[in-house]
Amino acid sequence: MKFFLTLYVCSVLHNNCLPVSQEMHTYQQSHDTFDSCIKDGLGQSFEVFFNGKNLKTDMINKGRLYPKFTCEPYTPEEAET
Repeated sequence: MKFFLTLYVCSVLHNNCLPVSQEMHTYQQSHDTFDSCIKDGLGQSFEVFFNGKNLKTDMINKGRLYPKFTCEPYTPEEAET
């Protein structure tokens, strides 16, 4: 079993979340362990919000944006079908 990491940018004002596309921020999606997925999710969420390339401080404040991520289990064989 592997774990699939998905990053999201969420808005308190709009009560919704949108996935971070690979064009917006490239990150490793497949992980061998839950532990590595969670740790990478924390680090990559930090990068999306604080690297200054994607989200500026005024955008975060205006939209009341916050990070979210999930680590969903999957079997590689199932992903191929």
